[in-house]
Amino acid sequence: MQLCYLNGKLTPVSKAKIGVNDIGLLRGFGTYEAMTTFGRRPFMLKAHLERFRRSTAGLKLMLPASDTHIAKILDRLIAHNVKKGKEAVIRMIVTGGEAIGGIEYDRGAPTFYILVEQLAPLAPKFYSKGSSLIIHEFQRQFPEVKTTNYIEAVLLQAERKAAGALEILYVSEGKVLECATSNFFIVKNGVL
Repeated sequence: MQLCYLNGKLTPVSKAKIGVNDIGLLRGFGTYEAMTTFGRRPFMLKAHLERFRRSTAGLKLMLPASDTHIAKILDRLIAHNVKKGKEAVIRMIVTGGEAIGGIEYDRGAPTFYILVEQLAPLAPKFYSKGSSLIIHEFQRQFPEVKTTNYIEAVLLQAERKAAGALEILYVSEGKVLECATSNFFIVKNGVL
């Protein structure tokens, strides 16, 4: 039985519920952070939590847990949900909670949940032979905030698969911006 963290409690994923009037669902208003583990430890946890806090602040949301508390919850969820010797993928989401009048929210009553699952690693061929991607002209509405709005990425999945691509690279006016679900790095003059 997989567990998740929802509004201060560990609960079975199968029983976790968010109300239909949650502004994250009703209006797509929320922030998102994801990371993987290496050696069963969240990779660059401090940096991810700093970005998550910047994103939540950018949407005038509140992350209702300390970094120390989140780290302890992650340790418990990894230990419970992920087989020994395997790695995890971690997803953390904050929404504005129950909508007020359908479009407002109470900053002091967010919805906060964490999902931890076993990571499905990429096939070894992608590391030895590389992979292809599709290029798509797109810039997110709030590029400095990692929101729950992945509409563009969701709509492009059929095109990505038809092209045999692993990922989508967003560009705008000739500039590389980001990938839909991956990190993007460049080596220039021998420097990463």
